[in-house]
Amino acid sequence: MIFVKIVDIFAIVEGSLFAVQFEDEEFNEFEKLRRNWQNPEFVNTLFKKITYSNYYKFSVDELKIQILERSAFFFNKLLSAAKGEESIQLDAIFRPLNNNEYTLADYQESKYKKFIFRIYAVRLGENCYVISGGGIKLVKTMQENEYLSQELSKIKFLKNYLIERDLYE
Repeated sequence: MIFVKIVDIFAIVEGSLFAVQFEDEEFNEFEKLRRNWQNPEFVNTLFKKITYSNYYKFSVDELKIQILERSAFFFNKLLSAAKGEESIQLDAIFRPLNNNEYTLADYQESKYKKFIFRIYAVRLGENCYVISGGGIKLVKTMQENEYLSQELSKIKFLKNYLIERDLYE
């Protein structure tokens, strides 16, 4: 997948959480994920497109229910942290995408993960992130799934876009 253009970067929570919108997408990535993961039709279609290897020891039907029931909490926790309503900050929720990185850095590829939910973002600075996308992770590594491999491409594209334009002040 080639990303020819970023249409805009939207503030989800001013000063701390942003989301990119790619060309030909109706919504920014945060809104797209939230709508999709709370939509039974999308969740059913997702499981028709992927091969589920029982990685999480749940049946497909159990996972569908878990996705629909847990996704609202997942997004609410993220928003609360971004607004400073939680005792935890974004830098504690987002972790480096590379599991071998242990320190935080500007323009770092990051992930927020709970259960099978993943949101991918680029860290701009202290408690400040731009969401590039996300996915339902049902495999051990991102490279095992075409859908998640695209998310890896998107986060790298966004990181380079942000660095080239030096958008963080």
